[in-house]
Order: sequence, then structure tokens, then C-alpha cells
Amino acid sequence: MKKELMEGQLLYRICGVFLILVVIYCAIVNIFGVGLSSPNACLFKEYTHLYCPGCGGTRAVHSMLSGHIIRSLEENAIVVPVFAFILYYFIGVTLAVKSKGTRIYFHLHKWMIVVLIILVLWVSVGRDLAVVYLGYDPIGDVVSFWKS
Repeated sequence: MKKELMEGQLLYRICGVFLILVVIYCAIVNIFGVGLSSPNACLFKEYTHLYCPGCGGTRAVHSMLSGHIIRSLEENAIVVPVFAFILYYFIGVTLAVKSKGTRIYFHLHKWMIVVLIILVLWVSVGRDLAVVYLGYDPIGDVVSFWKS
């Protein structure tokens, strides 16, 4: 129990730093109007003209933080569930810390990891199949290759 609490406090601090960085990022974007540049730095996309699981992730985070959840899901459907998972974990650990370790509100189960892996594979393969066979590319980076 004590070891779980110490590990929980470490992850709690990491999540806290992550959330602080998200707030700072939102403030910088909204105050200075900094937009996203779109360099094509993904080697997988460069050579295969398909999306890797992380492609569109930065755009999806930006859209999600701007309140455009549907657009975020179109750009990379993995970002919203992962953010919800981190938020769920952060709330659970906060409640555990507030109760001084008498209750644990969050347990990482193997099925959660399996669901995350299946989601990553499903989104990655599904998005590439939609680009190749349907010409549907919400990001718009590779559809021109497959249309020609």
C-alpha cells in the first residue's frame, strides 16, 4: 500500500507538471496568437505516404485545447481518450492524496493497456485505409499522393 502511494505521488507530480504545461501552452497560443507550423517531419509518412499512429497528434491536441473536439478526433482519434485517461488518473490520485492514502481511487489494469493498444492499431490502420480507399483525409497531407 505504501509503495503504491509513493508511485502514485510521483505520477501525480508528473501529471501536475503536464497540466501546468498545457495551461501555459494555451495561454501562449491565446495571448500571442502563435499558430502551428506544419513541417513534414514524420519519416514514416515521408516514405509510405501513410500516417503513423502519432501523425496529427499535435494538431489534435491544439484543436482539443481550443474546444474543437470533433476536429481533434478527426485529426488523431487517440488524443482525446488518452487525455481523458490522464485526467481520470489525475483526479483519482488527487482523491487518494487527499484521503492520506486510506483509499486508492485508480488502478491501472491490464485491460486498460490492451484497450489502448487496440485503439492505437484501430485508429492507425483505419485512418490509412480511409485515405487510400475512400480518399478521406481530414489532415490533408497525403491524400494528393493517393489520388494521382
